[in-house]
Amino acid sequence: MRNGTLAFLAGIVAVQLLPQLPDVRWAWWLFPIVIIVCLPWSRRLRIPLLIGGGFLYALWRADLILSNRLPEALSGQDLQVTGVIADLPDRSRERVSFTLRVEKIMTDGRPISGPQRLRISWYPRTGYLPAVHAAQRWQLSVRVKTPHGMMNPGGFDYEGYLFRARIDATGYVRDGAGEVNRHLGVATDPRSRLQQFRDQLSQRIAGQLQGRACAGIVRALVVGDTGAITYTQWQVFRDTGTVHLIAISGMHVTLIAGAAYVLMRWLWRLTGRWCLRWPAPQVAALAGMLVAVIYAALAGFTIPTQRALVMTTVLMLAVWRRCTVLPGHTLSVALMLVLLLDPLAVLAGGFWLSFVAVAVICYAMMYRISDRGLWWRWGRLHLLMMIGLMPALLLLFQQLPWLSPLANFIAIPWIDVLVVPAALLGGLLSGVFPFLSKILLLFSNLMLEGLWPLLHALADVRGGQWWQHHPPLWSLLPALIGVALLLAPRGWPGRWLGVIWLLPLVTYTAPRPAPGAVWFSLLDVGQGLAAVIQTSQHTLVYDTGPRLGETLDSGRTVLLPYLRDHGVGRVDVLMIGHSDLDHRGGAESLYQGIPVRDVLGSEPGRLPAMLHSRRCQAGQRWSWDQVELAVIHPQPGSFFTGNNGSCVLQVTARGGRVLLAGDIEAPAERQLLAGMGTALRADILVAPHHGSRTSSTPEFIDQVQPRYVLFAAGYLNRFHLPRDDIVDRYRRHQAMLLSSGLHGAVMFHIDDQGIAPPGLYRQQGRRYWHRPPGRF
Repeated sequence: MRNGTLAFLAGIVAVQLLPQLPDVRWAWWLFPIVIIVCLPWSRRLRIPLLIGGGFLYALWRADLILSNRLPEALSGQDLQVTGVIADLPDRSRERVSFTLRVEKIMTDGRPISGPQRLRISWYPRTGYLPAVHAAQRWQLSVRVKTPHGMMNPGGFDYEGYLFRARIDATGYVRDGAGEVNRHLGVATDPRSRLQQFRDQLSQRIAGQLQGRACAGIVRALVVGDTGAITYTQWQVFRDTGTVHLIAISGMHVTLIAGAAYVLMRWLWRLTGRWCLRWPAPQVAALAGMLVAVIYAALAGFTIPTQRALVMTTVLMLAVWRRCTVLPGHTLSVALMLVLLLDPLAVLAGGFWLSFVAVAVICYAMMYRISDRGLWWRWGRLHLLMMIGLMPALLLLFQQLPWLSPLANFIAIPWIDVLVVPAALLGGLLSGVFPFLSKILLLFSNLMLEGLWPLLHALADVRGGQWWQHHPPLWSLLPALIGVALLLAPRGWPGRWLGVIWLLPLVTYTAPRPAPGAVWFSLLDVGQGLAAVIQTSQHTLVYDTGPRLGETLDSGRTVLLPYLRDHGVGRVDVLMIGHSDLDHRGGAESLYQGIPVRDVLGSEPGRLPAMLHSRRCQAGQRWSWDQVELAVIHPQPGSFFTGNNGSCVLQVTARGGRVLLAGDIEAPAERQLLAGMGTALRADILVAPHHGSRTSSTPEFIDQVQPRYVLFAAGYLNRFHLPRDDIVDRYRRHQAMLLSSGLHGAVMFHIDDQGIAPPGLYRQQGRRYWHRPPGRF
């Protein structure tokens, strides 16, 4: 069973590595033929057939999801959509977002088919958020686009997230004059009624705990509503390795079901005669399954809770059927059922962590006899878990929270014993006994506030997080051998050798440019600019992209992951070429997340005071590892401000030159032409002002003569940049045109041999759910 399940899993994983899906039709004809041919040797070929079965099953499910995608021709168009809000809305001060289950889509008065689920944001012009709740039916005018996310090395795969969530398009509500957006009542189907109950319960809890610091965490623990958890709270949970305790996690489902099992078994034994007819373990197993289903329903049967529900149900069914519970067999059955339920679960890091964690517990703790106390064994379990999960954490997230054993040693019993039962009971009683409900909810909030100083202190410990460059895949095999040795029973020969087997995983260092070479990357930050320049021993960041919301920015979501993925431990120079928000939006996050030695800016007075920046000006030049860097604009004492005052940086290596022109416009271009002449020439040009009509004059292009022109512009941005006439102007000069919005991060390696062909991350890192690279 175990080998067959792993073979089925291998087939599913193989599909997720494909850059695009093959035609499903040939697969369904080929596989039956292969089965018929191999039937006489079916026992010997069982593993290859299961691998093929997993591959075809995942291929079929993925093709079904992609078939509902919004047609590319409709991206950027306004549609009239009627649908039901399918989850709990996510509210902030300026917008409300929700998933809409589509019932009807109209364009130009005619219906279209395809998208089933849309992710919609509503930014009301009046400033007042509409009263949007789960299960409501709305008719909305929305502008939609095909799922699209930023594509950068080390960055979050937003398109993959939307794909796993079965989101077929994203968009926003058109709330202007003449647009008709109407509330059409409430849906009454079972799914909608469940979501309505969750929404009402979440609102009641919010009312009971209004103004309390941990109210958002309590709502997450009861109904899985994480929208009110602050970014700071999320960061503390991540840094302490306790993020798995937030919302209705698999651990909570399992523990609540286990508590129900123990309680019902004890109560049923008190019934006397009934125990003879229905044994207490069987009744308790049914009670545990029922409680697990109810708790998973409160989370809206999200994919992580479905996974936990399946694992709990398999265990309880084994007890109900009076089977011997073999950990390996039970885990294999649960894994197979999860894969059949949702083969795309393998795309989520939580899938691997949950099953690996259970496997580590089974291997390291089962059938071990110890005369130590309960708390010693509890602490030992968390230490072994950190060792066992180390390969998965470094491969999936490139980080390891050293203090997570201590944090979990305290937080798990604290939250699961003191917080979750009180919060759950208080939430369920909120509509019946509001006074008692408020006491229980306040108690759970008080317990969380009591735990918070400890978690915050652990998160603030210097060096508590180990960040590492993404280790190579081949290092996984020796790491697994090392973990198996370190977790082996006492007395196993050569256990210490496990440390040596782990060394390739933890000591692998990221490659760097050779002396005299430079790596230049224009990152995909949406409508904004961020670039990274690496030499053999130094790193410069030019601009930090825009803010992406109330709590997110490009520094946190793009630059820091990119730098960590490339093994960069410090930034030598941060240059904010222009002080508008689309250039400096991520500066504070970058400064707080990684050591920065020096900060230059065109307008230091408009930059955050914490940066301690100084003005950039022509004449500033330095040499790093045989690579020359020079600021060539603005001139000292220049009267230019705003766009024309942007820092212009020239980077010269042996094999080529890069020119970053910031947001300069025609007047600044003319000054550069007058002062620089032919010295302005460059092989790679980041087009001024994102390709707007105010820049890129014919004279400037004639003088620079770029071979590559890069546009830092967002996909389908509202400014329609780069402008078509500017694109045509560069095209007439035979330059290769690339855009971060169309191609993802654009990466160049320049060495003694010249400039290597650019790496386009939307092409290099593409999986079948990603949009292909676009064209001008």
